[in-house]
Amino acid sequence: MKRDLRSVYFALATLAAALAFREVWLTAWGSGFDVLRFSFKWAGTLAGLLVVYAGLLAMVALALWRSERLGGLKEAVRRLRDRLGGGRAAAAGLVLAFPAWLLLYSPWGDVFTGFFFRLVLLLAACTLTAALMGRGEPALDWGNLIVAGLLAGAVFGLAKLFVNVTGHPFSLAWSEGNRLYDYSVRWGRELYNYPADANLRAAIDPGRQALWGLPWLVLAAPPIWLARLWSALVVGVPYMLLGWFAVRPQQGRRGWLMFGLWTFLFLNQGPIYTPLVLAGILVAAGRRMPLWLNFLLVALAGYYAYTSRLSWMFAPALWTGMLALAGSKEPQPTRADWGRALTLGFAGVLGSFGFTQVLPPLWQYARNLMSGTASGLNPADVVAGHVTQGIGDVIDMSEQIATQQTLLWQRLLPNASFGLGVLLGLLLATLPLILLLVRLARKGGWPLNLWKTLAILTPQAAFLVVGLAASVKVGGGLDLHNLDMFLVGMVLVAALAWESGAGPRLLAMARNESVVRGLLLLAVLIPAFVPMVDARPLALPEPDKTAAALSTVREYVSCAAQYGEVLFMDQRQLLTFGAVENVPLVPAYEKKQVMDQALSANDEYFQEFYADLATGRFSLIVTEKQAVIYKDAGDSLAEENNAWVAWVTEPLLQYYESVAEYRPVRVELFMPIDRAYECGGQ
Repeated sequence: MKRDLRSVYFALATLAAALAFREVWLTAWGSGFDVLRFSFKWAGTLAGLLVVYAGLLAMVALALWRSERLGGLKEAVRRLRDRLGGGRAAAAGLVLAFPAWLLLYSPWGDVFTGFFFRLVLLLAACTLTAALMGRGEPALDWGNLIVAGLLAGAVFGLAKLFVNVTGHPFSLAWSEGNRLYDYSVRWGRELYNYPADANLRAAIDPGRQALWGLPWLVLAAPPIWLARLWSALVVGVPYMLLGWFAVRPQQGRRGWLMFGLWTFLFLNQGPIYTPLVLAGILVAAGRRMPLWLNFLLVALAGYYAYTSRLSWMFAPALWTGMLALAGSKEPQPTRADWGRALTLGFAGVLGSFGFTQVLPPLWQYARNLMSGTASGLNPADVVAGHVTQGIGDVIDMSEQIATQQTLLWQRLLPNASFGLGVLLGLLLATLPLILLLVRLARKGGWPLNLWKTLAILTPQAAFLVVGLAASVKVGGGLDLHNLDMFLVGMVLVAALAWESGAGPRLLAMARNESVVRGLLLLAVLIPAFVPMVDARPLALPEPDKTAAALSTVREYVSCAAQYGEVLFMDQRQLLTFGAVENVPLVPAYEKKQVMDQALSANDEYFQEFYADLATGRFSLIVTEKQAVIYKDAGDSLAEENNAWVAWVTEPLLQYYESVAEYRPVRVELFMPIDRAYECGGQ
């Protein structure tokens, strides 16, 4: 590493360390030093590990900083590293795992929450790992530091995904439990006490439901921990697969493997819903295949994207067109490139619109024709009707965003619901990559021309506009996940640059340009640090409290079921995994669906809900804590909270009263105020 970048790196690390020490001191002072006393109680592990961790970092830092004046220490560090021999990989593994253990799997994650403390953890992990990776002189090579950053971010990001793998029966987050119910309905509806001939649909797109619902296809009744494990795998692994499919191994597999890890870190900044990533994988995988096979994969990607989310319907078509034109081997896209782009773009549209709006009515027409009930029907009219309906759905979705739901423009800027705001968050996530690509193109490291540039900018601009529009819709803008098509597109653009030979050119530029080295470090360290900022260990109540709450819920449900219907507005996973049995399912008024209607101010929907409340249709309602508290504008999630209170909480409390509350598991039970029965020892 050149002295200029090394000096900047250690200057920033030193400043971060000083601020981290201040954060720790204020934490200890504010707690009356209970934090320090706790450290000696907790098996003594934290104090010892922190001393070792900080000591190693100090030795490496001193050996690298002004190394010509510290020859003895420099030599000591080199000998220590060489003595480890084959154990260096194990030592690096322990160094990389320490931040994940400390913040995610120990109680200290709830104590040391300071921004700079966590930043120092990342920088320490990167520095120590890079030093352990070195050969010969212990100078901190910038390439090793980038690789160490990728490894540190990947280890922490993957560890964070698996924090929620637990057998805890209650929901771990606002919608987690009900999502598990949604996933189970397609292949596990026999788990529910519900008429077999009645339609049972969950409030989720079929593509997402099919993917997350696979445990119920393989096992009749998977345990809840397995469903959560599958969810963690589904979220993490496809991100890396997209990177590995987007580029081919070149000049060894190390760079190819690192590109996959970087893709995981980059997309994890969204985070991006996996079905769109899988559609991107199909598009990327088909690039180097024969046209007919590429056509099929893009059509499948279009179909899967459309069935997973309506707004994704054109993403595969635009991606494949961009790859075909901007990825041309010739200086200018040739006629063959244009033909391939148009053919594959048509495949994407065929998969999204054709497979869903044209083939089904034609198939039904053929069945009617064979049964003799198609007389007087024109197949063209049938297809036109379905296509018109599909176009109408897209228009309705756009109209809903523009007129039926509140647009919260302030969420583009820093706000209480998303501290960075969408625009600043997006800049931090993508600007280092964009600047690197621009510098490559300007220096001739990535040959582009007008047509190739337009092939990249046009779809990316469209994705950016759609993502920003969705982010300002009430209920959105809490992170970057609505910029999903844009972020996946950025990965594919980076893959185009990589495969044009920009990788080796970028490395050559980095040897001579500190700006390029700095941008490379930022492109790695920023997404590596993002999951650390809000990382916390999983906070669960004591097992006896969980068991007591579940036992009481069962008691209330068993009693109330004798007097009417029991509505699981929330906590439906209790039915899914058999924690509560023999209760008829009431599909209506699931919490997420009710929230969507409240955000849309759908008066017609709620009139039926209010009528059911007024007549006491439900003998028991299982939901979360309800309170008539309106938040001021500017408070976190004020608009969402106020919509729920106005449309749900106040009408509910007009006819129902709370009979039990279990705050550790976020459950509250309600019964009609004028009921003629009592349950739960009332």
